[in-house]
Amino acid sequence: MPDYSHAVISGHCLDQLAERKLSIDELALVLKNCDAVLASERERVILHKIVLSDGKTYLWRVVIDISCDPPKVVTVYRTSKLKKYLKEH
Repeated sequence: MPDYSHAVISGHCLDQLAERKLSIDELALVLKNCDAVLASERERVILHKIVLSDGKTYLWRVVIDISCDPPKVVTVYRTSKLKKYLKEH
């Protein structure tokens, strides 16, 4: 899997991390070691990482704009609806 740990984190992404009470350290782990990379529209990719937290399984989804140099993390969220998103690949 590609390593996106060098990606720039957008202001919007930082706002989403704070609003959703997600850790920037966990985001860094997803960027460095994701489980899957999905193609998206407009020169973007979506990283998937399944993470166990507080006894629950979550899917992290990280949207990255790859048209930038370095790539830019557009947004991030965590969901417990694994079946909904994992059917994409």
